Amino acid sequence: METLKDFDFMLEYHPGKANVVADALSRKSASACSAVMASQQE
Repeated sequence: METLKDFDFMLEYHPGKANVVADALSRKSASACSAVMASQQE
């Protein structure tokens, strides 16, 4: 929370299905997952 106080932002609540972007932003892309898996195998 200390870090956030330095920023000027506004939180807006979007209930349930109205917040469709949150799920897309929280998922990693397949290429990012592949890169992580490849580096772990080396």
